[in-house]
Amino acid sequence: MTCMQIAVFDATGRTSVSLLRQALDCGSDAVTFARSPEKLPVVDPTLTVVQGDAYSGDCVRNDVHVGEMPKVISA
Repeated sequence: MTCMQIAVFDATGRTSVSLLRQALDCGSDAVTFARSPEKLPVVDPTLTVVQGDAYSGDCVRNDVHVGEMPKVISA
């Protein structure tokens, strides 16, 4: 996996957790959205965890920086 900036939605799902671990292991920066961040089993200093609903446009707009457009993944 090439290192990049990514945004992951539905972060507590099995596929998302695996994806986050792989991305962080290779040095990528990640922002992830979770309604219940306490359920997220991934902890890393380069991981930004946002509590909120990815279906809320305001939540996504405020936390995904348009100028530094990351790859967006919904897993």
